[in-house]
Amino acid sequence: MTDFDYKDLVDPFVRAEQEAFRRGYGQGILTGVFYAILCGLIGGALLLVSTRGLAAEAPPWERMESPRVIKASERGATVSVCQQNAVERGWSCFFIKGTK
Repeated sequence: MTDFDYKDLVDPFVRAEQEAFRRGYGQGILTGVFYAILCGLIGGALLLVSTRGLAAEAPPWERMESPRVIKASERGATVSVCQQNAVERGWSCFFIKGTK
């Protein structure tokens, strides 16, 4: 037999794989996976922040039930739409706030 090992003849990639891992191939893969996960987390956080950017503002409309009709000026709204609720004999009003 020559200076080749039998397992190198069966699997010629064994020596190349051992050399790659000795040079840090496995550490490079782990570093790449770490940075991919980190970028995914940062991107997800930025996406969540961007979609919830207007969460602090009040909605442009409001709904309220009352035993009497409420004027829009009493709620600081521009328009009020009220209808009588037949079940409770009260009023269900929607208020639309004006845009600035």
